[in-house]
Amino acid sequence: MQQKNVFITALDKNEQIIQQVYATVKKYGMNAVGHFWNYDEPELTKKIPGREFEVADAWVIIVNDQQIPPEVMFGLSVMGLILRLRAKYRVPVLVVGKEQHLSEVFKDVEFFSVDNFGTKLVSKTAIKKQWSDYGFNISVHNQTGIGLWFEIGPNAETEWNGVFLGVDTCLDGYIDFQAVGPAGAMPERTTLNYPFKDAKLELNGKEYTAWGCSNVLKKGDSFYVRIKGIIPSIIIGEGLGDGDSTECRVFRLMV
Repeated sequence: MQQKNVFITALDKNEQIIQQVYATVKKYGMNAVGHFWNYDEPELTKKIPGREFEVADAWVIIVNDQQIPPEVMFGLSVMGLILRLRAKYRVPVLVVGKEQHLSEVFKDVEFFSVDNFGTKLVSKTAIKKQWSDYGFNISVHNQTGIGLWFEIGPNAETEWNGVFLGVDTCLDGYIDFQAVGPAGAMPERTTLNYPFKDAKLELNGKEYTAWGCSNVLKKGDSFYVRIKGIIPSIIIGEGLGDGDSTECRVFRLMV
């Protein structure tokens, strides 16, 4: 049987707890790799681990007694959305430490103490489950040289007659490029129908800046935007044609 891979993200450099987590993973015959969260690196794309994270069978996040800072929560949310892109089946996420509110990406997460997560890790990696259904597809691409791209699109036998994605601008995050293409991979070229950018929207007291186009998206198609900075939440809209009612959804990347 192939050895399971567990990726560990430590938000706190508590060596005793980290050693216990690594020892528990190895006790159950799994391979443990990981990293410390780099608070000093200003560029998020450089904080996100690569291949070893993307092939993980489980993800363990070690937290301390403090609430996860907003910018770190955004980074963890991005990592979670990268896993949705790379892994066919849901990668279980186990948090070791204080139970707290997390972003919408982590709706299936469970919290444990350092002493009792081992058996749960085994059971969760033994069963393959589908990813949670948000009602639409969403994932993230992080590639050296091209930056951080969010991908959204329909996940059922429906069509989106036009699409937009807006970002909460309260922390100065913004969009600087958009594209349409096949789902799952950054398009090499794109054709946008009636594209627009920097449209201002307000919902529940939050201001969003949106980019979009009138392309029809079917299952297997996606809309891509490149994100700069930190984004607390995004708003996703579909249905921009004449006579269509625009449906909007807010997706939280921070608490």
